[in-house]
Amino acid sequence: SVVVSLGKVQEYDEYTFTHSFNVAVVCGSLGNRIHPNDRDYLNKIVIGGMMHDLGKAKIPVAVLNKPGPLTDEEFKIMKTHPDLGLEMALSSGVTDENILSCIIGHHEKWGGRGYPNGIKGTDIPEPARICAVADVFDALTAERVYKKGMPSKSAMNIIMRDVVKHFDPAVTRELLVSLGL
Repeated sequence: SVVVSLGKVQEYDEYTFTHSFNVAVVCGSLGNRIHPNDRDYLNKIVIGGMMHDLGKAKIPVAVLNKPGPLTDEEFKIMKTHPDLGLEMALSSGVTDENILSCIIGHHEKWGGRGYPNGIKGTDIPEPARICAVADVFDALTAERVYKKGMPSKSAMNIIMRDVVKHFDPAVTRELLVSLGL
C-alpha cells in the first residue's frame, strides 16, 4: 500500500516524489541521531518522511506547482494536504502512529501557529517534529523550475532564525551537528 501510494505521488508530480525521498533520507539521519538503536522507529519515520506529502496528489497541479506566491484561496487549498494525506494513508491500511504523525503533523509549528491542528511544542509527536525540519531543509536546498536551491549553510541560517517559532530546538540542533555547521 505504501508503494502504491508513492506511485500515485510520482505519477502526479515528480518534484513532490523527489522531495519526499529527500525528506525520508533526512528523517532517517535525524532519527538515527536521536534514537540510534531503535531500528523499528527509524524505519517508521523514514516511511513517514516518504509519505509526508501524500495528500499533495489531490491538490490541483496549478496550485501545487505555481511559480510564485499562492493567493489566500490557493494557500487554503494547499493547507488541506495533511488531512488529505492522512485519509489516503488510512484508506490504504497504514495504521502506524509514527508514520501517520509525519503525514498529519509536518506543518505543525513549535510555537503553535502551524496547521492543520495548531498544536505546539511537545504536543506535536516527535516524528512530525523531525519531519518538519527535514521538510523545510529540503524545500530550501532543492532546485525548482522557478528557484535555485540554496546552500545548506544558508538554509540552516533560515531555519535557526525561526527555530523557536517553528521547529523543535533539539531536532534542529541535530541537523546542525549532522551537517557539521
